[in-house]
Amino acid sequence: KRAIQRDLKLIELEDIFPLWHERGRCGIVQKRYLPPIHFEPSQALNIFMAARLMASYAHRDDPDIRAIFTKLNCVMQPPLKDQINQTITWMKTLPQNQKVVSTLNQLASAWTSGLRVVIRYQSAEATTPAFRTVDPYFIQPAVPGHSAYVIGYCHERDDVRTFKIERISSVQITDVSFTIKDDFIADKYLSSAWGVMVGEEIFQVKMRVSKEMVRFMKEIVWHPSQQIMVQKDGSALMTVDVSHTAELMTWIMGWGSGLEVLEPESLRKDIEKKARSIVQVYSKK
Repeated sequence: KRAIQRDLKLIELEDIFPLWHERGRCGIVQKRYLPPIHFEPSQALNIFMAARLMASYAHRDDPDIRAIFTKLNCVMQPPLKDQINQTITWMKTLPQNQKVVSTLNQLASAWTSGLRVVIRYQSAEATTPAFRTVDPYFIQPAVPGHSAYVIGYCHERDDVRTFKIERISSVQITDVSFTIKDDFIADKYLSSAWGVMVGEEIFQVKMRVSKEMVRFMKEIVWHPSQQIMVQKDGSALMTVDVSHTAELMTWIMGWGSGLEVLEPESLRKDIEKKARSIVQVYSKK
């Protein structure tokens, strides 16, 4: 009996799985887990790649992502099993950020439960944090910024807004339930975003692609709206329709002289201004 009690305490202490206790009896809280799901090897490979992508952009040891790999490892065969083992070992060497993991888990719990949250948030422009009452509609990872974002209805702004997880210093889950508005569809909402930032007005951005970069640009679908038209001189004209150009601007500048913004003029001037400031930095002796 004492051995069983020690094992039960260890299970709860290590959070191996949740237990219920009632009238001297205990059992596993089954609603915490999904029913068994069977995967084809190709399907498991896609889960592996998705989890790898999450781990790579976050650059931190996330216990939940590591748990995904551990469970996959139980059903896979070599050589994928060996690669999963290597990934688990690699993740253990990454730095931990318990605050971000906890914040993301709380928001995920509120989102899946349909409960409103009060967050303490400091936007990029703000000098001090402020409390926001938010109905979490969606959680979206994004490679730009190496972060995840919660998209939700902000009661203070009376509009759907995007909040970066790392800028949230506290989360309070309320007992107030909410219903996602019928006209909100996450993929439709994000369709005009280059990453996750969405604006009211949609801009058509026209860029000239150098002939050295054309083949590479055509290999990848960078945005659902993109169109690439090869010109007689070997260069190409590339257009995308986006509602917020800040994330796109960073991407464009990463290609140096390989991309030249032609329209809109406002974006072209912003990039020119940024490029001149970079030149001044590197011109200092």
